[in-house]
Amino acid sequence: QWIDGSDALAAARSVSLTACNLVTMHWARKKLETNVLETPQPMLDLLEQLSQDARYTVVASALNSWAAIIKHDALGKTPAIAARFGALTEHTTKTLFDVCRLTQALGSVQTLDAAHGISEDEAEQFESIGELRAFLAAEVRSRLLAIIRGMCALDPAGFVGWIAPSLAPVFAQPDASPAVAEAALMVVDSVLTTLDDFEQRALADGDQTLLTQVQDARDLCYQLGSQVVGFTSEDAALAARLLQTLPAFAFLLRPALMGGDDARALLLAVLQKCIDHLRFAPTATGAQLRDLRQTARRATAALVRLAMLIPDSLMLVYGDLSLMVADRLADPTVAVTVKSYLSEFQLALVAGASTCTMTQRSELAQPVVRPIVATLQESMPAFQTPQDFIRFLGLPALDAAYAAQTVTDDVRAELAAARERRNRLSHMLSTLQICLQRTLGPAAGDLSLAGVWGDYAADLLPPLLLLIRSLHALWNPAHMQQLRWQSAQAGNRLFGVLDMSAAERLMITGGAAEPQADAPTDPMAGETRAVHHALATLRDHAYRSLGRLLALRPVFGDALPGFADNFTGCLFADVAWMEPRHWRFLLTEVVRPALEAVGNWPGMTAHDSEGVAVLARFLPAWLPPLFDFCSSSLQEAWQAAATDREGEPVDDAMVREKLLRDWTRAWSQVLADLLSSLATWLPDAARIRNDLQSGARIAAHAVQAEPSAATAGANRALGAFLLRSPTQMLASLLTAALRLLRVAKDTQAVDRVLAAVADLAPKFSLLVLAPLHVPPTPAHASTAAAYAARIAAGSLTTDNTSVADALRYWLTADLIPSLIAVLQDAYQIDSQDAALAALADVIHYTAGFSLLVPTWTARDSSGANELGDPGNVLRHAVLQAAVDNANTVAMADLVLAADQVVDEPDARRRRALVRVAMLPALAVEQSRLFGGGNKGAERRADSARSTGVSVPGDWTNRAMGGGGGASVVDSDEHFDLAALIP
Repeated sequence: QWIDGSDALAAARSVSLTACNLVTMHWARKKLETNVLETPQPMLDLLEQLSQDARYTVVASALNSWAAIIKHDALGKTPAIAARFGALTEHTTKTLFDVCRLTQALGSVQTLDAAHGISEDEAEQFESIGELRAFLAAEVRSRLLAIIRGMCALDPAGFVGWIAPSLAPVFAQPDASPAVAEAALMVVDSVLTTLDDFEQRALADGDQTLLTQVQDARDLCYQLGSQVVGFTSEDAALAARLLQTLPAFAFLLRPALMGGDDARALLLAVLQKCIDHLRFAPTATGAQLRDLRQTARRATAALVRLAMLIPDSLMLVYGDLSLMVADRLADPTVAVTVKSYLSEFQLALVAGASTCTMTQRSELAQPVVRPIVATLQESMPAFQTPQDFIRFLGLPALDAAYAAQTVTDDVRAELAAARERRNRLSHMLSTLQICLQRTLGPAAGDLSLAGVWGDYAADLLPPLLLLIRSLHALWNPAHMQQLRWQSAQAGNRLFGVLDMSAAERLMITGGAAEPQADAPTDPMAGETRAVHHALATLRDHAYRSLGRLLALRPVFGDALPGFADNFTGCLFADVAWMEPRHWRFLLTEVVRPALEAVGNWPGMTAHDSEGVAVLARFLPAWLPPLFDFCSSSLQEAWQAAATDREGEPVDDAMVREKLLRDWTRAWSQVLADLLSSLATWLPDAARIRNDLQSGARIAAHAVQAEPSAATAGANRALGAFLLRSPTQMLASLLTAALRLLRVAKDTQAVDRVLAAVADLAPKFSLLVLAPLHVPPTPAHASTAAAYAARIAAGSLTTDNTSVADALRYWLTADLIPSLIAVLQDAYQIDSQDAALAALADVIHYTAGFSLLVPTWTARDSSGANELGDPGNVLRHAVLQAAVDNANTVAMADLVLAADQVVDEPDARRRRALVRVAMLPALAVEQSRLFGGGNKGAERRADSARSTGVSVPGDWTNRAMGGGGGASVVDSDEHFDLAALIP
């Protein structure tokens, strides 16, 4: 017992936390087989007292202790401890109901008082009511449920036999308190989930005793399950909680159990419960309508989850189920978005059913896919020209209404027909995208229906490509001018439908938008917003659907001749008029999925001739132009962003910068994906050097890169194609990556590309030198040939057109100047550590062959240079490139640094480079010397300018922080430029 006072709560919390640490770190060690204490009663008494404390911040740690004890195999079976479990279970259940009541009560108050059961001292621990509710949910309620799950696992039948009679009265009361019903549903969810996991482990172990216990518990659950499904409530949150519980009923509905009447009746009741929540009341509006939509989404999510857990059981009642679904699909009171998710449920069920053959899956999928195909085919004539698409949207009718300042019956009918066309197409595209997301691509896993979707690729892709092309064409004013417009509003970017919506701008500015003057009453504003919303919806769903369909192998077969040209036209037909927000989404949802999937189909290796042929047909038509366009456009955009626009509103500037950053980051991700695909074919530089030095014969197929997070999911076939493709494509990729490093003022994008470039650069430094040396033995020659085969088919040569020459040029003429540019840019302070590492690694590995034993001699054609071996020639070119682009660096210092870098490992390598030569080139170091605004800094800046040194005018505040006197030469233990020069 504690004396009242300000320290009482802190003392109790400390005791509770200490007891928790003793239990979790000492008692509940994994290797412990018996109780570590001969007399555990004092600790158990303390835990019981702490668990019953009135302060939840004290109770939370004690609950964690009990959960650890129950979960432990030995402690949970110790008689002295098990004797406490009866009282613990009762107290835990009661506390759970109390916490749910308190959480509900806190949702409707602004301040705490004693009536809520929270003391003043404890209330002061939280900054708001919301923080207290989050604590109760995360730290208290979750631990109470963990104890319940643990108790259920210790004695399944006994626990269910005890808890079920206590819960039954709750579900028998239609007017039960929402808080009480919520707690009861949480217990049911936890119990059924625990029993299901317990059964799966027993099946894996073949433990018949445990399986018998689970079966006894299951028999007791059927009546409780029927009561839960029959429970109804007008409370929207409680209805959502009930729907969230239904997937746990999979434990009672396994296929082996469906022969019994109880299981079958329960399954149909569960399905009917979900189906009943899909219909909206016609009179619902506002908050009520929003709640109904959320509840309907919960219902479809529960159906999809059941389709994933028990597809074979659902197939046993497929006749009844299909009638339920068909009834809702034909019901006008069911929202079109809900119908889309119902289609997702149908396809998830078809995909997961192990009893279905591919033919049966195709037949069952037809009712879902055929309407989508039919709608796209019917709409296809409207996508043939931009003018046809404008008419499809109903914009001429909108123009007539504006021009006449009234809406005639004919115009009203045309607007209604256009609205119906837009809504129908949007609904079908939404259904297509949702279904593809569930059943196609890597995320689909075992639910993949690639074989089914492949049959429809030739029907789906042509209209999708035409639709996207038509959407892009709207932003080209030349297409709009070919129609005769009557109103002035049409000239305002097609009634403003091409502009960003106020909601989109508000999401970017975070509510910082300046207030706008109210516009005069516009009778057609609602119709304009509808067209604007339809365009955004069509674009988003079309992009996502196209990206998913590109994972299908038949897309690149004979069924779609000329697909590469059509895809290229889709991307570039009106490229000059597309906005950054379009490119960000297009790169993320179309280009990246295409690069990840093409040639990377299941069962196909990177050496398959079919994959190489597909890549050769598909990529050259659009990938090099994409490199050029995005690189040049982003360069222009970042240069324009550096120029102040006088009088530009703050929110406009925020929107413009955010869109530019989003585009830059999406492009950097595309480049990083491509560079990662290259990396999958090349081990790290240290291993390449070791392999070249080793006398062991290494075959080409044995050259494999080590798995890493950077290359996880990379397309190996794409990497092989790029490395062996005509030099121009590889050069375009490498050049695009370096252009982004030079022009982008976005740390996230620069870091992403720089990491991929820094990984490849030292590997290339070694591989481009291999053809310029004579291997000492046939085994070494075999290893060199194996690595040469990774970069180009056959051996690398010293021919002027070889890939090796192109990479040598890229290293010296492109890479090094780009790294130096990063070092000289004060904005890139957070990226300069990685840039230094890449520069030091290149210098280090150019000396790789001169250090190999036995010696690799230089070929005659490359040994005449006075600088010596080819490695020295390449290293000198690297150093010269560094000097040319950093006039504060002396060649003599850089050569001296290079000699030290050759012998230094890892972080020391970078430090040696900086200590001797690169310090004057670092923008952060210049900032430390010249920034800060004091007279000494100004004198140094003036002196530097007089000698031709470039002094950046924009300094980072980090340079003059508390550690401004730190130097990169202070310590050799760890290299972190940002930390050494704050």
